[in-house]
Amino acid sequence: MKSITERYLYRAHDPRWAEYYKYSQAWLRIEFLAQVLQEDCGVHYNMERLRNIDFKNSKDLFIHSMIDDPNGGTCVSGIWSIWPIKARIFNATCCVTV
Repeated sequence: MKSITERYLYRAHDPRWAEYYKYSQAWLRIEFLAQVLQEDCGVHYNMERLRNIDFKNSKDLFIHSMIDDPNGGTCVSGIWSIWPIKARIFNATCCVTV
């Protein structure tokens, strides 16, 4: 993760890309993290359960369903996985270490 994001950090200030990344290295890092989690690790949401969570099904509630499971996660399982990353960015740390 570190080598990928550092390779593209210039985009946070390059006029061709900077607006997309809101002129922020932290924003660029979180975008790349999300992309790697989705494409390389298989993290995904269950769009059918987006507004209709089954609280009796642990796969709708916990992070284990987001990774390589056909069920996919929901906002409930996703919020616990992404919250520490967002908190770290918005507390002026401005980096995501993975």
